[in-house]
Amino acid sequence: MTHALRICLQVCYIIAITGGVLYLPRLVFNFYSLVRQKKLPKSDKKGNFAILIPARNESKVIEDLLKALDEQNYDKEKMSAYIMVTDEKDETIEIAKKYSFVKETLVVPKNLNSKGKTLDICAKKLLNEGKKFDAYFIFDADNIPEKSFISKMNDVFWAGYEVGMGRRVLKNKKNNWVSVNSLLTFTFVNSLNNKFRTKLNGPITISGSGFFVSGSLIEKWGGFPFNSLAEDYELSRYMIVNDIKGYYREDAKVLDEQPVTIRQTNSQRLRWVKGHNNVDKMYNGKIAKQVFSFKTKNWFVKFDYLFNLIPPVTIMVGLALFFVICLVFTLVGAILANSVWQIAALYAVKTFGVLYAILAFYSLIGLLADREVIKVSPLTWIASFIMAPFYLMSWTGVYFKSFLVKDLKWKATKHGNDKKKFDDTKKS
Repeated sequence: MTHALRICLQVCYIIAITGGVLYLPRLVFNFYSLVRQKKLPKSDKKGNFAILIPARNESKVIEDLLKALDEQNYDKEKMSAYIMVTDEKDETIEIAKKYSFVKETLVVPKNLNSKGKTLDICAKKLLNEGKKFDAYFIFDADNIPEKSFISKMNDVFWAGYEVGMGRRVLKNKKNNWVSVNSLLTFTFVNSLNNKFRTKLNGPITISGSGFFVSGSLIEKWGGFPFNSLAEDYELSRYMIVNDIKGYYREDAKVLDEQPVTIRQTNSQRLRWVKGHNNVDKMYNGKIAKQVFSFKTKNWFVKFDYLFNLIPPVTIMVGLALFFVICLVFTLVGAILANSVWQIAALYAVKTFGVLYAILAFYSLIGLLADREVIKVSPLTWIASFIMAPFYLMSWTGVYFKSFLVKDLKWKATKHGNDKKKFDDTKKS
C-alpha cells in the first residue's frame, strides 16, 4: 500500500513540477509589476471625447462620478457625456441636468441582458446622428476618476493607442479582506500582466470600466458589438485576434467600489467566469490558429493569452490530486489499521502548506505591486494577505458552479459601502 502511495505521489509531483517550469516565463511579467512605469510624453492635442455611462438604478452613486468628471483638468467643451437608464422616472435623469457636459440621458429597454448591449444602443444612436468623437470613454456609475484622468488618457490616445485603460483604486472607505482580495483580481490582470504587455506594445486585457476605445474603431464596428456577460473580456479577445494595441497606464487612477461580503464577491465572480467561458469558446480557436501559424504579429503575447492559465492550473491540479490521494490513503489506511495512514496524513498537511505558500507568494507580489492604491490599516492588510490563498482557492468552486448555472443575467450592482474621494493634495 505504501508503494502504491509513492507511485501516485510521484505522478502528482511530475504534474506540479511541469506546471512550475511552464510558469517560469510568466515570472518576468509578475516581477515587472514592481518596476515603475515610464510616463508618456504630454500631448499638445486635445481629443473630442464621448463618455458613456450605463446607470441602471445608480442614482445613489452617479453624482460622485459626475462631480469628478466636472472637476477634470480637461476642456469641458471636448467632453460629452451620455447616460443610459432603464426607467424614465429614474432620479439619475434630474441629477444629470445639473451638469452641462451631460448631453443626453437615454432610456433603454429594461430587458437587456448585458452592459455591452446598453453601450451598443448608445453608440449606434450617436453614429446615426452623425456625431464624431476621437474616442469613447466607458465608466461605471460608481467610478470616481482622479482630476487628471481624462488628460492622462488623452496623452495615451495621441501616442497612437486605440484602447487605453487606467488603474483601479479601492473606493470603499471601510475595507476588509474581501474587498482587498477583490481588488487584487484586477491587480493580477493589470499590474502583473497588462503592464508588461504594454511594454511589449501588444494587446492588453480590458477589465471592468475606466477605459477608452478610439472613435475610429466604434465607427468601423458601427457601434459597440461586444454583448456577452463579459463585454470587457470579449473586447480584449477581439483586440488579440485583430492586433489592436492597448495601453495600461498605472498613474491614471479610478476609484472603484469592491464587494465586502463573500456572497457579493461570489456572485460577481460567477458572472465573470460564466462570461469568460463563453467568450473563450468564441475566440480561443481563432487565437490558436494564429499562434500555430507562427506568422502572426505579437506572437508571444498571443501565445501567453492562449495558454496563460495552463501553467498555474497544472500546478494546482498536481497539488490538489496529491492532497486528495493523501486523504484517501489516510482514510483507507486508518480503516484497515495500516500504518500508511500516518505517512499519507503527513504528506497531506505538507501539500496543503506548499499550495498555501505558493498562493501567498503570488498574492504578496500583487499587494506590493499595488501598495500605492491598496491603502488600508495594517490589520486589514495582514488579514488580506493571510486570507488571499483561501480566496484564490475559492475560484475553483466558482468555476465548477458556473457549469451548473444556465441562465445568468446582468444584474444591477448593490451599493452601500462607505465611499471616499481622491485626496487632491497628493501627487498622482
